[in-house]
Amino acid sequence: MREMVGGCCVCSDERGWAENPLVYCDGHGCSVAVHQACYGIVQVPTGPWFCRKCESQERAARVRCELCPHKDGALKRTDSGGWAHVVCALYIPEVQFANVLTMEPIILQYVPHERYIKTCYICEDHGRESKAACGACMTCNRQGCRQAFHVTCAQMAGLLCEEEGPEADNVKYCGYCKHHYNKMVKKKTHNKSTLISSFSHSRGRSSSPSQEKQHHHHRQRKVSTSVDAFMGCGPIVLYALETMNEMTRKHL
Repeated sequence: MREMVGGCCVCSDERGWAENPLVYCDGHGCSVAVHQACYGIVQVPTGPWFCRKCESQERAARVRCELCPHKDGALKRTDSGGWAHVVCALYIPEVQFANVLTMEPIILQYVPHERYIKTCYICEDHGRESKAACGACMTCNRQGCRQAFHVTCAQMAGLLCEEEGPEADNVKYCGYCKHHYNKMVKKKTHNKSTLISSFSHSRGRSSSPSQEKQHHHHRQRKVSTSVDAFMGCGPIVLYALETMNEMTRKHL
């Protein structure tokens, strides 16, 4: 497990690989950097590349994530024409990607109202009370804990992680409040917990709110390229990468 700081705007890993490179936005003053798999880039460009925000040329003041109060980062269009961070979409369970491969548009219609009325305790602790009720919140993964927080607030605080799923080759993406995260780290240190690396290379979600989504989330990892490049990848991103690789092979 590692904290979510620096590097890719989605997974925070500073490393890049031939099979899954880091791509940097060439937009003026833009600091977005993402892995090909984390942002759903089907083909890495040989020339300049622009994130969706810069590509849209929409005024910066009008671009805001519908799920959190933070404007910077790797955003994509929602099905309603707005914007949302890819990382927010990945960690709010009910959010969907209409296209698993390209990870867009982001579908928000299945997010329950309850998530929008929760307040972020991290915002409140840092004196950002006016932003605490913005967007939608995830909750601490510890059973019984009701602490709620924005995905990006948790990302900046290093509270997002990946855990082993019901099967050895599946992963579960979640976050914890600071108290339970620290307890979890301490337990892992002493008991060699089964926790694996912090959120890495994004997962996509299908357009189905139930069965199809569940099917993708429990897809077994199958990858024929470098293992190191995709260490910690979720099942769906591996599926997307395999599809990308297959498309590349067909055009060779």
